Amino acid sequence: MGRTTPPNTPGSGHVALCVSFGRHGSGRPQASPPCPPLKPNAPVHMDIRRPLPRLLAAGVAVAVAACAEPGPEPGPGPGEEPGADRPTILFIDAAGDVSRMMRLDPGESDAEVVRPELAASARGLTLDRTEGIVYWATREGDRIQFGRWNDASVSDLPVAGLDSAYSVEYLPDDNTLYWSDYGTNAIHRLNLGGGEVETFVDGLDAPRQIAIDPEKRRLYWVDRGRGIVMERWLDEGAPRQLAMGLPAPYGLALLPGEDAMIVADAELGVLYKLDLITSQLSIWLREAGTHPSFLAVDTAGRMLYWGDNRDNVLRRRSLDGGEVEVLTEGLAGPRGLVLVR
Repeated sequence: MGRTTPPNTPGSGHVALCVSFGRHGSGRPQASPPCPPLKPNAPVHMDIRRPLPRLLAAGVAVAVAACAEPGPEPGPGPGEEPGADRPTILFIDAAGDVSRMMRLDPGESDAEVVRPELAASARGLTLDRTEGIVYWATREGDRIQFGRWNDASVSDLPVAGLDSAYSVEYLPDDNTLYWSDYGTNAIHRLNLGGGEVETFVDGLDAPRQIAIDPEKRRLYWVDRGRGIVMERWLDEGAPRQLAMGLPAPYGLALLPGEDAMIVADAELGVLYKLDLITSQLSIWLREAGTHPSFLAVDTAGRMLYWGDNRDNVLRRRSLDGGEVEVLTEGLAGPRGLVLVR
C-alpha cells in the first residue's frame, strides 16, 4: 500500500485559538530548579530560589515542587527481582471522572499513587526530560496540567478552546507542546515561551495518540474514526496517509533505529508493525489484550510498554519478540504512560 492522500484530506492551516496564563503578583512564578538527571528513589530537597525556565516567559502559575538529587542508575543486581532493570513508569489511572497519577518502580508489581486527584478524565502523558516536568491532558476546565515527575505537584496551563484533549507530546527543540483533541477533531500546539495556540492540523475524525520524530521533524497520529495512520512535517506540508483499514487505532509508538512504528488496534486487540517507507502493515502481536491503547518504547531496554483500560493492566514485550509480561493489574483504567530512566 503506497502513501496516498485520501479524499477530504485534513487541512493544515494555523487557526489561532485564545490562550491565557495564570500569574501571581509580578507574573514571575517561582518553582524548584530543573531536576538533575532523572533518577527514581533519590533523596529530596527543596529550593524555590530559581524560576522555571521554560514557562517563565509565559508567566504560568507554578506550584513549588521537590526535586531529586542524582542517584544511581536503576538496574538489576545480585539477588534482585526480575524486572528490576526496567524504567520507572508514571501513568494515569482513571475511571469516569476520577483520575489519579501512579508510579510503578523497577522490580515492583504494586503501583504507588503519587497524585491522588487530577482534573476529570485526565489522560496522556509526556515528559520534558531536561526540566523534569510531566504534562498531561484533561477534559475539565480548558487546561493542560503539569508537575515535576518525581513529586506530587499539580499546576494548570489554561488553554481556552480545549475540548477533549487525548494525547500530549513535548518537543524540546522548539519548547512546544502538541496535543490531539477529539472534541475539536484537530491537533493543536503551543510554544511554552508564550504566544497563541495554533491548530496544526484539523478536519480529523477522533484523533487519538500522537508521536513526534524530532530528528525527522515529523508528527504521526492515529485517526480512530477513519481507521488510518497519518503523518505531517512539523514545519510545512500537507498530511499524508500511511495506513488505512484499521477498525479502531488508538495507540502508536516509533521504533528506535527503524523507519517503523507499532500501532495498537483497540477493537481487535492487535499490535501491528507499520513500515514507514513502504506502508506495509504486519502483525507484531496478535493477542495484546482487550483494549490496548497508549504505547511507549524503552529504547535502552528494547521494550514496548502499553496500557489496557478494559483489562486494567500494564503490559510489556521485548521489541525482539517473546512473551508478554503483565507488570501490574487491578487498575481502574490506565490512560497514558511515560517511562523514566
